[in-house]
Order: sequence, then C-alpha cells, then structure tokens
Amino acid sequence: MIMKIRGKYLIKAFALLSAAIFSACGASSASKDYAAGEALLETTISTFSQTEPSKTTSQTSQTTTGTTSQTTAKTEAATTAPAPETTTLSQTAAIVTTAAPVTQPTATVAQILQVPALAQTETSQTEISFSVTPQTTTAGQVVAQKLSPLNSTYTYNNLSPELKKVYSKILSAAKSFTTQVTFDSPVSLDDITKIYSAIYMEEINLQYLSNSFKYDTSPATRLQISFDYPQSQISRMNEQTEEAANRIIAGITPTMTAFDIVKYFHDTIIKNCTYDANVEFGSTAYGALVNGRALCQGYSHAMALLCNKVGIENAFVTGYAKEDHMWNMVKLNGVWYNIDVTWDDPDKAAYPDLVFYDYFNVTNSDLSARQIYSGYVPLPDAFATDENYFVKNGFLANSLADAQQILFNQIVSAAASGNRYVRVKCANTQVYNEVYQSLITQNGISSIIRQANSQVQNKFNLSVKLTANSETRVINFILS
Repeated sequence: MIMKIRGKYLIKAFALLSAAIFSACGASSASKDYAAGEALLETTISTFSQTEPSKTTSQTSQTTTGTTSQTTAKTEAATTAPAPETTTLSQTAAIVTTAAPVTQPTATVAQILQVPALAQTETSQTEISFSVTPQTTTAGQVVAQKLSPLNSTYTYNNLSPELKKVYSKILSAAKSFTTQVTFDSPVSLDDITKIYSAIYMEEINLQYLSNSFKYDTSPATRLQISFDYPQSQISRMNEQTEEAANRIIAGITPTMTAFDIVKYFHDTIIKNCTYDANVEFGSTAYGALVNGRALCQGYSHAMALLCNKVGIENAFVTGYAKEDHMWNMVKLNGVWYNIDVTWDDPDKAAYPDLVFYDYFNVTNSDLSARQIYSGYVPLPDAFATDENYFVKNGFLANSLADAQQILFNQIVSAAASGNRYVRVKCANTQVYNEVYQSLITQNGISSIIRQANSQVQNKFNLSVKLTANSETRVINFILS
C-alpha cells in the first residue's frame, strides 16, 4: 500500500523542523508512484500569505462632539490600537482637543487623524519665530550605468556548497516544469523542507509551484514536485511581469544614486499597487506589477525583482507584526537596511498621490515591536541610518525645536512646489513624545503653519490631517 503523509504547519521564516512534518498526519490514501511499485510520502507546506487577514479594519472613537467612525485602510494588524484620547479618527467631524495628558497611539500603521485649526486669538504654546533654512540632503554615489543583475537569492548565496546543490536541483526542476528530482546523495527531510520552503517563498515567478512535494524516504534521494497552473499560462504571466519590471527599470536616470533607485522602486510599486487580501496571485510580483493588487509577499517580490535587475543586493524577511508578515532588506553602500513597501502604502482612495516613508531603510531597532523569525540562514543586521529617508533628507529631529524648524521649512517649500505632505522622524521616544504632545495634543502645528503662511503666497488651511507612527517615531502631516 502506498502511504501519503500530509503535515500541516505554518512557515515561520522557513525554519521548519522535520518533526513538525508528521505532527498532523492524515489518513492513508493512494498517491501517484514516483516509480512503478514504489511508495512515496508527501508533505504540504502552508504559507502565512494564505491566511493573511484583510488590511482593512474599522474603529470607532468617542469625542466631545459625538461618536464618529472611520475605516482605516491597509492595516496589517488583526486589531487596531486605540487612538489618542484627545483626537478623533473621523476625517470629517468637527474636532475638539484639550490639553489633557497625551495618550500615545500604539498602532504601527497609518491611521489618518485630524487636528483642528486654532482660532487666530488662540495659542497652544509660546509662539516661536522660524527662519527659512536651507534643506540639507546627504549626497550619494551615482550608480554606474552598466548594471549587473543578480541571479540568486540571499538564502541561496549563504548556503553550504552541498545544500546549494540541493537547492539548484529543485529550482532547476521547478523552472523547467520537471516533476522528478534526484539528489547525488541522501538529504535529510529537514534540509529538503527548509530549502523547498525557501524556494517556494523567495524565488520570484514560481507562483505555479505547488506547496507540497513527495519523497521516497528520509533521508531522501528523490522528490516529486507538482505545479498548480499550466506552463503556457505561467509563461505568459512571467513575460508580462518581466515587461512591467523592464518598463520601470527604463525610468532610471544616469544621475540616480542607489538610494534614489530604491526610492524610485518603492514609490512606483506603491503608486501602482493596492493591497488586496483576496486577489489571485496576490503573493507574487505578477500581482503587484501587472495586476496592481497584492499581499505583502507580492509587494516584497516586486521590490526584490526590481533590485535584482539592477544588482542591488536584497533579502526577504518574515516576522510577526501583529500577524505574519513579509518585507525586504536592501544593501546600500555596503550596509543593510529594512524596507517595508507594504506598510508604506497608504489609503489610495483618500490620498492617491501619497507615499509614506515610515519604513524606508530603517534599522532593526526601528522594528523592535516585531518578532523577526529565524531563517534558514542568518539575516544581516540592520543598524545604520545613513540611507534612511529622513536622515538623507534632513528630516530627523533631535529635539522639539528641531521638529518645529524641519516642519516649518517643509511647509514653506510645499507652498512653492504644490506639495501637501510634510513629515518628521524623531530621534528617540522621548523626542517623539514631546513632539506629539506639543504639535498634536496641544495643536502646535497650527502655529507653525500660521507662521509659514506669513511668508508664502499660497497659504495652507490651519486644520490638518496626520498619521503618527510610534514604532518608527514618524509623524506625517497632510496639508490642505
């Protein structure tokens, strides 16, 4: 009798234990033979993207003017943390703020809040005079125009020579739609499962690979893999994905630095893709670049595909950010950074031209609220800040006074350029709390806008909307 064993478990950064494979065995049933008269065992891997909840959640907030509600789009978390006690989540209701002690928001994704305008006779704090100061932007090294594509993943590059052979055999079979894989020597089921999981999760354009494989014995010498879609369909999809990626690559200009290129990829994906937990192929680069609808894995695959094409080293990260989640790491000027394109994508329905940079080239400490899963190979550490968006653009505040001046400069500049988004990142939690208390709870942002308006022709409304991210200590203001 041929036995089929089906193990069901969640991939945690590809660190799967062989013992887990047999933790939930199904009933015996017939399966196709690898060779005539030879029994095969089967195991199934399940990815977090298959159970990733919708990023839309509703929250109701009680204010002194009544009860209002808002739908917060693109929330990775299964639940939404409470908003500050003094600010309503309504985008349209009249707001009343008080000087009560600030309650910091704990949500790590964008929630659009609103701060009302102060009357001309009101003041929330001592008026501070600002002067326009030049914006400083750290220069970067221009990338050579002869780009060298990357053809292998971070995981593959860090495997031992023997395991690279196992990886290559499975990958070669998958790319050629070959169902049979034979190893030179027996390989432990633990190693096979981890490598197959890495290929399934990390290799771009393998959206047709089944999440189960069959093996002869443990340790295994032979595998049988299968595919969920016909080769003709996949070939067309991969051609479309490559065409979409190449159109984006064509937008790179000779003066762009590596930072500029990654920002260009980040912004282009966000502007052309919408988070969708229910779309087919949402976990693929095809979903993000062709269909324009994807899950976190699709956003990450799109970023990796583009980086690979221009030779920017990158890696996938999986972790727990109130739910299972995937994002990228990129290596710029010899140093690694985290970049989460999914969580930088705002609600396009309300703000189609808005892009967040809360998670653009951040350190591991910026993601301290997340649990990063242990991968099959160790991930690089991300500790530098040189290529962070806010550091690069001079938007990092070391004090409340810094934040006030940074925002004043941006508002003056925005009035001339037609931009309506200004933002600041606080150097530490203490500064973030002070800035939040002064500019949001006590509505000091109105005073800054008023003073900026006195120096520009195109003036902004004193009532603003904002997002406050306590994880990365970033506050974004939306002007009107």
